Amino acid sequence: MDIEIRSYRKEDETRWVRCRVLSFLDTAYYDNVLREKEKYENSTIELVAVYENQIVGLIDIEYELEERTVCSRGTGLGGMIWHIVP
Repeated sequence: MDIEIRSYRKEDETRWVRCRVLSFLDTAYYDNVLREKEKYENSTIELVAVYENQIVGLIDIEYELEERTVCSRGTGLGGMIWHIVP
């Protein structure tokens, strides 16, 4: 099984949304449905896992270049994982 991990691309959006929705079906978050991928105000790391042209995993991390622009606690730079589907 060859899974490719790569940066998210705009053309991935429909498959990204589908992967996220499917991951929530049997959880308490089943009704937290997005119709499009969120856009972030700060710098991000957005990765997808692709298998047979389907997105089977994803992670979106928004991170700080300036303290307290994403995270509100502690000191130093940080980040927030907004979406993850292992």
